[in-house]
Amino acid sequence: RIVMKLRLGVLGMLWLRPCDAQAIRQTGMRATAYLAREEIRYSKPTGRLGACRTVGDNHGSYDEIWGKSHKECQRACTEKSWCLAYEFAMFVNSYARCELHKEKVTHVMPVEGTKCYVKGRERKQMPTPLQAPTNSKRTPPPGGGVATSTPAAPPAPAAPPPPASFAPWLKQRGCGVQSSWLGVPATTRDCAAIALQEGCAYFMHATIYPSWGCRCCLLPVGGLYNAKWSIYAVTQLQPRPPPVAPSPRPANPPNLPPPPPPPSPWSPPSPSPPPPSPW
Repeated sequence: RIVMKLRLGVLGMLWLRPCDAQAIRQTGMRATAYLAREEIRYSKPTGRLGACRTVGDNHGSYDEIWGKSHKECQRACTEKSWCLAYEFAMFVNSYARCELHKEKVTHVMPVEGTKCYVKGRERKQMPTPLQAPTNSKRTPPPGGGVATSTPAAPPAPAAPPPPASFAPWLKQRGCGVQSSWLGVPATTRDCAAIALQEGCAYFMHATIYPSWGCRCCLLPVGGLYNAKWSIYAVTQLQPRPPPVAPSPRPANPPNLPPPPPPPSPWSPPSPSPPPPSPW
């Protein structure tokens, strides 16, 4: 509901009903509408500093960014709708870490030099001036009456991105050349989602050791053997089927029999039949 007030010079302040808004627009009189607007606020969980923790004193799922300032970390959380909280930590040599948390943060664990802030929303009344243009032309409806303007339909919400699909490409191997660090996701599927967002076609991840992190492969072949790592291909980023992983060459190739000798270009003439007997 919109409440409007009209300034009438020496007459003071006159409160208008919502139905008078049409008359204000047609006459070009100035009015002020007080509309509600949401603002994003950040607060400390449990009112103290420390590392972000979820239910059960867990770290939860988050994206990790390095080399950002405190304001840049907060701005990154504000720009991402899925970010519910952020954690900022400053280490030695001014090396900073920013964590954008995807799960609800309930409390903090006291850690020196670490700050956790939870995103919240606050409704605030903001005055918005309303004034119709003086030369606006309105076409009355058929049969007379007062012309009204039809509000434009709100734009349709953007479709959510498709979930990342991936497939095992090479087991028990690491990247031949690593290109970037993609954070510490909890599962391989979360790692694939980050890789899809960053445009990474191949990534390596250790399922039983997720704390090793998710790493993008610049070159997926030629890596060293490791029983814990595996390389995966993000299928949405493959314009054609991924290249076949090279198979190991045998140490000693089997001995093959020599090929048969080619036939001689000349062959002996066949014997002619004996002449018939005169008897």
